[in-house]
Amino acid sequence: MRVVNRKSAIAICLLLFWAALWPLAAWGAPAAEGISASQELSAFNVVQLTEAYSFSLRLANQGSATYRGITAAVGKAKGFENGVFIPGAEAIGPKGENTYFFTVDISREAGPGAVDLPVTFYYDNNGKRETLIETRALFNVGRLISSVAGYDAVILDMAYTLENPEGFKAGATNVLTLVVTNRGNSVVQDVRVALTLPETMTIDNSSGSQYAGNLGIGEGKAVRFNVFVDKKTANKNHPVTVNMAGLGKSGAATSQQVVYIPVTGGEEKEEDSRPLSLQINGVGAPAQVPAGNEFTLCFNVWNDGEKDAENVKVEATSEPGAANKTANVFMEPKLAAGALKTYYITFLTDKTNGGKSIPLKMSVTSGTGDKAFSISQYANVYLEKLATEGGVSVKTPQLIVDGYSYGGGNVNAGKDFPLSVSFLNTSTKTVTNVKITLASDGGAFIPVGSSNSIYIAEIPAGDRVSRTLTMTVSPSAEQKTTPINVSMAYEDKDGGQFQGADVISIPVVQVTRLTVDDVVGQPMNYVGVPTGVEAKFYNTGKTALQNLRVAVEGNFDTAEGGSYYAGNMNSGASDSCTFTVIPREEGEMAGKLVFSFDDPSGNRVTQEKEFALAVGAMQMEGGPEMAVDETPPKDYTKFYVGGGAAALAIIIFMVVLSGILKRRRMHRELEMED
Repeated sequence: MRVVNRKSAIAICLLLFWAALWPLAAWGAPAAEGISASQELSAFNVVQLTEAYSFSLRLANQGSATYRGITAAVGKAKGFENGVFIPGAEAIGPKGENTYFFTVDISREAGPGAVDLPVTFYYDNNGKRETLIETRALFNVGRLISSVAGYDAVILDMAYTLENPEGFKAGATNVLTLVVTNRGNSVVQDVRVALTLPETMTIDNSSGSQYAGNLGIGEGKAVRFNVFVDKKTANKNHPVTVNMAGLGKSGAATSQQVVYIPVTGGEEKEEDSRPLSLQINGVGAPAQVPAGNEFTLCFNVWNDGEKDAENVKVEATSEPGAANKTANVFMEPKLAAGALKTYYITFLTDKTNGGKSIPLKMSVTSGTGDKAFSISQYANVYLEKLATEGGVSVKTPQLIVDGYSYGGGNVNAGKDFPLSVSFLNTSTKTVTNVKITLASDGGAFIPVGSSNSIYIAEIPAGDRVSRTLTMTVSPSAEQKTTPINVSMAYEDKDGGQFQGADVISIPVVQVTRLTVDDVVGQPMNYVGVPTGVEAKFYNTGKTALQNLRVAVEGNFDTAEGGSYYAGNMNSGASDSCTFTVIPREEGEMAGKLVFSFDDPSGNRVTQEKEFALAVGAMQMEGGPEMAVDETPPKDYTKFYVGGGAAALAIIIFMVVLSGILKRRRMHRELEMED
């Protein structure tokens, strides 16, 4: 029988043991004991041109150790850029599980198809950074195809920087750098960039149009403009329009964006450059007054300019023959642009000045020094001589309009308003059978529910009677201060017939009216795919809309600037706007167009038009769905069990072999003794 040397037997056992463990060493165990990484799904469906896409990985600790100071780093894959780890749970203990989140930018160079993105987790091992586990996140990348513009769509985008971060410096040349980027699906050739500047800015020592050359997909190039800013430019944000044009596969393409650049070191007040304009209108005064009687002068001061009037002084004076009975000087710290205010002053006439006219002067001033504004207007009141009875002076019966009100401010065309008029008998006699008729030029004002006449049985001497009518303004009434003629016929106690007339004035404002058609879009849209929304709008009012701007808002992104400046829009004019939007999520894409403009009174008006479009999941190239790799991550559990069983078998084999060798040695020793 062949005798096996003990050392040889042990060597054979060790070789067999390492042979059993060799597959585990060759495959490689996790960097730390018991750590595994997984995704909730085997792949994430993504699309090109997605910024800061969020994904997560889950770590499980099946071991007995605790790992602290956990961090992670995102590796490189074609088209996957700027990977960021979002710090999460700092430690993972035995039998513990944590989910960690990441973001990554997906460019047009990604995919299409399956992409593995390497991710490495680390832990702190007594101040030393050790690898916890190396794993990969799997993505299914779809190509971005526009359902509106097609694969050859051209989208030119722009970003700007200033040499001085605080803005342009007035009275100096400033450098404006524009970075034009091709966000479309094809190469753009011969790209040119031009600026449209405000009046106080000019291009200094350079061309007004810069050549950017050809732009590949996702490529950006910078152009520089030297902009000189006049020292009288106001300190505010000024609009600068950037016009971009190039040639794509489908032909010429243009894009326009407006940026607002602040100016420093210029004029301190924006309103200094705007005109100040004040008007006196709505003057009401009796044509004639018996000498010795009172009368009331009323008039409006209207700020029809574009800036607020400050330190406004309003005054009414008369020539000799009448003196003011009430205050005739009014100080207004501020009269806002578009505001209108009415003033009343009562005068007392001298009974010795009958038979002459008394001039009345109304004046308005604003500001001081070189920037002062002033305006004046005149009216006349005739003083009647007094009749006598038995040597005693008797006033001729006189009926006047001594006041009226219509709610203040302006009245809107096509709307009703209450008109209250007060009539004063200034004589010493009672007047009877009073008939008053109201009439306006062109039928601008029409009574509602009654005629245009008022009947009053009598008005005692010195008494005042008021009447209120509901008036409506003609929808076609011109926007201006419109007069109402007041004709009065009455009798005295002796049957004498008299007539009088007066004029009151009411400012009319036409209501602005912007009509917007339904927003039109594609019947089906897709997540991440640019699509278009369009709407037509019309000025159906009687006045122009000033500074009209349209903006788009909703649960989507915009490929270009999300606003359109239409400027001033005259009555009867029409326009349209188109926006490129990118849906964010499947389901319904809800949004609205926001129209804002200035009405004739200078007030900012906002009007909205809502819309909703259907959005489906992103369709991948080659079919509605791309195959997703369902191969589960490798599981080392079975291998560990198999390896352990093999090791146990080897140990048992070594024990049995050792026993055999021991018995053989004992037999050999006994034989030698025999």
